[in-house]
Amino acid sequence: MDLNDSKTYYEILNISEDASEETIKKAYYDGKKMYGSESIATYALFTMEEREEIINNMSLAYEMLIDPVKRREYDLGLKSTVSSTSSTALKKNASVEEKKNHKVADSLEPSLEATDANIISGFQQRLVVMDDENITISAESYRILGSKIHQIAQSSSSRVFAITSALQGEGKTITSVNLAYIMASQFKSKTLLLECDFRKPSISSKYLGNAQKQGLVDVVKGNASLSDVILRLDKSDLYVLPATQQVQNSAELLASSQMSEILEKLRKKFVYIIVDCPPILYLADVDIISKMVDGVLLVVMAGKTARDIVTKALSSISKKQDRGRRKSDSGHSNVVGVVLNGAKEAMRKYYYHYQ
Repeated sequence: MDLNDSKTYYEILNISEDASEETIKKAYYDGKKMYGSESIATYALFTMEEREEIINNMSLAYEMLIDPVKRREYDLGLKSTVSSTSSTALKKNASVEEKKNHKVADSLEPSLEATDANIISGFQQRLVVMDDENITISAESYRILGSKIHQIAQSSSSRVFAITSALQGEGKTITSVNLAYIMASQFKSKTLLLECDFRKPSISSKYLGNAQKQGLVDVVKGNASLSDVILRLDKSDLYVLPATQQVQNSAELLASSQMSEILEKLRKKFVYIIVDCPPILYLADVDIISKMVDGVLLVVMAGKTARDIVTKALSSISKKQDRGRRKSDSGHSNVVGVVLNGAKEAMRKYYYHYQ
């Protein structure tokens, strides 16, 4: 399978069409490092053939764009209305994803756009993933995870993903936050980080400095509107809707018609929605959420979560799927992956395993 058959050479290297020679070189060598055989983040994600294909496409893109003459000819081919069949097809396919994203993004009503008062800054300082030159193992892994989620979305039209864990303290929230940032920044898509952990919300305190007083809980209760509580990361496509307050009747709120209506409205406004869920030990909450999303990611902590607990957690989600499919031919959520968090590099166990 050609993982890059819908992309231009610029998109293969994830650079703009006016990128400098230095930027092209950096993108190429960073890409080779990310998908190379020594990459801890990718050795369990892609087969050897897939990695070789990705690197080969990067090499073709690099050879074309690093040569000024070849690049000029390539650019003319992209812009020309009369071009070769392959060039025209490449340009057409490359624009499909962008047009689809813009179609969804442009549908954001003014009432849902974050106002100037809802713009937040400093959020990035608390992220593992940063737009810096240093690619750490953790940052690289989140980028690869984002790429896999993007592939799943493109092949199945899944856009709403729930992040949960078997137990507390396994890193589901930090995974949710960093994944949402990646989907917004790497794929230039309007992405919403939606906090549905009503029992123990932490996004407001850990990432927003408790500055947000109202959130999703208030909207569900009818005490606030979406435009009042949706936040937007300054100069980015990342939006945040925290829960802010802790409630005991979380299952009742999540199962309410108001919650369903809110999520359906948000589906129409965002390209991706990353849902931070409670741990599976709160079975009623996860059961409700899993039926409202397109896919579920399970986060487990290396050296902490026992194998039988992981198996039980996966089985629990699968049973929820089966119940959903008996109710509807289209089915409900599915487990799209398991994220192993906190493994040591030396043990080469820092990986994400996908079904």
